[in-house]
Amino acid sequence: AEQAYHLEQRLAHANRDLARLTDLADASDQPMWRRSRDGQLTWVNMAYVEAVGAATPDAVIADQIELDRGTRDMADRVALKGEGLREKRYVVVAGQRRALDVSVMPVEDGYATFAVDVTEMDDLRRQLQQAAETNETTLNRLTTAVAIFGPEHRLVFANHAYAKLWGLDEGWLASGPSEGDVLERLRDMGRLPEQRDFSAWKRERLSLYTRLVDAQEELWHVDGGRTLRLTAAPHPQGGLIYIVADVTDQLTLERSYNQMTKMQSATIDALSDGVAVFGADGRLKLANQAFSQMWALPPRLMQGQPRFAEV
Repeated sequence: AEQAYHLEQRLAHANRDLARLTDLADASDQPMWRRSRDGQLTWVNMAYVEAVGAATPDAVIADQIELDRGTRDMADRVALKGEGLREKRYVVVAGQRRALDVSVMPVEDGYATFAVDVTEMDDLRRQLQQAAETNETTLNRLTTAVAIFGPEHRLVFANHAYAKLWGLDEGWLASGPSEGDVLERLRDMGRLPEQRDFSAWKRERLSLYTRLVDAQEELWHVDGGRTLRLTAAPHPQGGLIYIVADVTDQLTLERSYNQMTKMQSATIDALSDGVAVFGADGRLKLANQAFSQMWALPPRLMQGQPRFAEV
């Protein structure tokens, strides 16, 4: 009799524990359910009942109302593998398409399943993916070369202009080489500025990942007489973003303009007559020595592009 009493006490404790667990499960806003080894629903919580639009848990069990029939297939696969399974499932709940992170685990008498609603996270991930694709499309339309290297120094994006500028294979770039690998390949192709100690130069380049705070701009004089303006800046998500522009024509034009300006100044200074040129904005653009001497104008005034009225 005493043994029977102790067994009854243990059973009562077990029932109370089960009731507490059931109450806890019913308080959850995530659907939970169990099914037998033959795939029949044997228990569901209230979140499951609400998700399928039923009246009570008993009604769900009686009519075997499935939240998603695919979860029964998951249970069959768990039976074959002998281990738990986790998948993302898309289910219509209360008339709305929801993304659920479903986990099925083997238990003693069947399978336990719970589903976590990850719709908002799924939508955010999709929006981020769309934004990334939009950015990629936009960058690929640019004629300026752009490359982004991640925190681990690996290439995560390079636009078409980058591949074209350096003559690099886009398939190789898509494989995500490290910046060190890219520099090595460009050196082998003879595309980089000459370096006495390439290894030291490369280490200096790669140190930018840990020491660069603001954008840094430099000019590279490379093969074929080209001059490239390379801007490196920290990427908000870690790593570096490079913008490379061929400024050879621009610099050539600037040199030609400066030479022409010097020739004009020398020619005008050789004249004995005073000559002055004012721009459309009314400011002095050019004047020879004879003009300054004729009107006894101070050199400081002439250097500051004064207005006509000031002269």
